[in-house]
Amino acid sequence: MSFYDKLRSQKFLSFTLVLFTLCLGILLGTLVSTGVKAARDQAVAPGATALQIPSPVQLQNSFSSLAKMLEPSVVNISTEYIPKTNLQTRNRRR
Repeated sequence: MSFYDKLRSQKFLSFTLVLFTLCLGILLGTLVSTGVKAARDQAVAPGATALQIPSPVQLQNSFSSLAKMLEPSVVNISTEYIPKTNLQTRNRRR
């Protein structure tokens, strides 16, 4: 009887082996992930200035004025639909 046949016949041994492998993977993953540390005091971009975000009220007012200027615009959207013809004959014999 080969090792593979014994392993298939003994479900408890198979389950224990899979559980051991899973625990070993979790342990190694934890050791690898805790070994990496980030530098906290390093500046990302020393010469950069913060981006100024306009207030929502100012953005709303500029949108309203733009919408009033474009209100008389006319938009025409036309589409054409050509249905596909059915290539099968309708008088099929059964």
